[in-house]
Amino acid sequence: LVQAGEISRTSIDKAIAEISSQRDKEESLREQKHYLEALHEMTLSVVNRLEIKPLLESILTHAEVLAETQHSFIDVIEPDESVTQQEVGHGIMKRYANQKVRKGEGFTGIVWESGETLIVDDYQVWPERLPSFVPSDIHAVIGIPLKAYGKVNGVLGIIYTEPGRIFKPA
Repeated sequence: LVQAGEISRTSIDKAIAEISSQRDKEESLREQKHYLEALHEMTLSVVNRLEIKPLLESILTHAEVLAETQHSFIDVIEPDESVTQQEVGHGIMKRYANQKVRKGEGFTGIVWESGETLIVDDYQVWPERLPSFVPSDIHAVIGIPLKAYGKVNGVLGIIYTEPGRIFKPA
């Protein structure tokens, strides 16, 4: 696209847009590679575990690597299906080991009831939080139902403690 020996401004703008688009695609691929590597490591770790507690610890550790945080928990539904009980907690969640939640109540209870992943960008202003559970250091939270044979058996939660930091769709 040469006009009188010069490259047009439109051609330059198109080239810049293509380079920028390519850079975004490369970054997305790097991020996907990171996630896939972590999931592969998690799979290998899970396959080699027979006891539940070490298995859950391994899952949490790998989830934290993926999310780049040290704060997470796994709540397991009690056998009578009346409440969840934290089975494993890392970071700030260690101090909430005895927290029990009923189905449909609070963050874990809503994930349990819906069977769907839930993302809360700012737990501090989330209207569904439990009045008895309002720690000031929890901000963004993602809850993922742990299912077996279509039934929710627990909830994996990952937390960001930094205000303004949120979970990306990936």
